[in-house]
Amino acid sequence: MRVWIVRGHLASFRLGERTGTIPAETDFNTDGPRTHMTLTPTIEVNASAASLEGFATWSDEHPIVMVNFLRYAGDEGREAYGRYGQVAAQSIAAVGGSLVYLAPVIDSPDSWESVALVHYPRPSAYLEMQKDPNYSAAIPDRTAGLAARLLYPFALVDITAQEAADSAQADLQQVLAVELIRRNESERSDAMSAVAGELVFRLAANGPGLVADDRWDELQVVRYRSVEHWQEGEQVRSAAEDGAQDVMSVLAGNRSEES
Repeated sequence: MRVWIVRGHLASFRLGERTGTIPAETDFNTDGPRTHMTLTPTIEVNASAASLEGFATWSDEHPIVMVNFLRYAGDEGREAYGRYGQVAAQSIAAVGGSLVYLAPVIDSPDSWESVALVHYPRPSAYLEMQKDPNYSAAIPDRTAGLAARLLYPFALVDITAQEAADSAQADLQQVLAVELIRRNESERSDAMSAVAGELVFRLAANGPGLVADDRWDELQVVRYRSVEHWQEGEQVRSAAEDGAQDVMSVLAGNRSEES
């Protein structure tokens, strides 16, 4: 499962380094550089009581990043989600959370429109936020605002939220790939990253998906120098998965053409 993100002037959506909180003016209706995603849409947009109960049984030892993939319910839905986002920003900050990454989407075959990585100091902080009456009152706007959603938690063990946010910075020419992978795919994915792009960070799942149609074990973010570099990486990945060519021979072929 891969998501391709063009990173540029969206740095203003990340939390200030000094405060560690989400500014009240954060606009969750992202416009600007767009993103390419290849994710299967979920049926529901809100976590069920059962999924929240299951999440509560997982380890509360480490901070987490909640991965959010969003598809809006038209222009009115985007406006409704914007109202929810303003309230959510305050509620996230109130429990010590922070925004790690936020970007819009480009050329998604599944019509995802935004991606957000949100940090919480512990899983229990996310659950505590659900009790905030202001947050609860804003959920109808989220429900009306979204046509599809994916929500999945990952643990911050060897990297802090601020370090993750800093490492995800990129200029307008660069592309970030956000990948959800299964454990049996990790070795192959790591090999692809080594030859095709720069591994930014990798996080292990910290519970089941709260809104998801499948199970994922790791979140991986990879940086590419440009769209052309990303396209080269896709050729490498396709060749490796098909077993048709050696990975390095594909890279050598591409570079000889460039020269």
